[in-house]
Amino acid sequence: MAEFGFSEAQEMLRREAERFCQKEIIPGAKERDRKEEIPRELVRKMGENGLLGLNVPERYGGQPADWISVSVVVEELGKGDPLIALIPLFPILFSIALKDCSEEVRQEWLPALVKGEKIACFSLTEPDCGSDAGSLKTRAIRKGDYYIFNGEKTSITFGMMADVALVFAKTDPSAPRGRGVSCFLVPLDLPGITRSKFADMGLKAAGRASLMMDDVKVPAKYLASE
Repeated sequence: MAEFGFSEAQEMLRREAERFCQKEIIPGAKERDRKEEIPRELVRKMGENGLLGLNVPERYGGQPADWISVSVVVEELGKGDPLIALIPLFPILFSIALKDCSEEVRQEWLPALVKGEKIACFSLTEPDCGSDAGSLKTRAIRKGDYYIFNGEKTSITFGMMADVALVFAKTDPSAPRGRGVSCFLVPLDLPGITRSKFADMGLKAAGRASLMMDDVKVPAKYLASE
């Protein structure tokens, strides 16, 4: 008969995530909603407890984990707060997205995300095309050692609190629809970036926001894929 239970390692992770949820996440739920933010100290505690490095290479502070283990952790954290349950996915996403970047760039960002020292967001959606990557209006034009960004991203979860974003933009305006789109790592403290918060009715701690980019100079080394 087939076994459908968790392995010993998976069950250990599940219990750790459950313990963390009961101790650190559930008690502060009302306060997070009232203040409309997720405390950075809470994210750092997630890192200290090994919840942010699953399936991230060990040289960046991560640990080997299968996708069932990742799912188990997300599910347990989500029992206390579905927003916080998303945070462990970003170090994984960035470790995949930055695989073609230099080791310098990976060392600059991945350990900080795994430790919970930095917070990330995913920036694809735009006002006129939703999440249709083939119809993006945001432009990133190469000029020397930089790409110059102009455009708007909208409805970005964690947009108000994130330190860095994965941003998709059209790098070749002459390319046909669906072509000439690239992905970049963009630090959100660069000059020319303006954030505008959404007035949501629920899940207020998500810090959902629009990101306006006006002649933002992004170093070419942050090009992740094209």
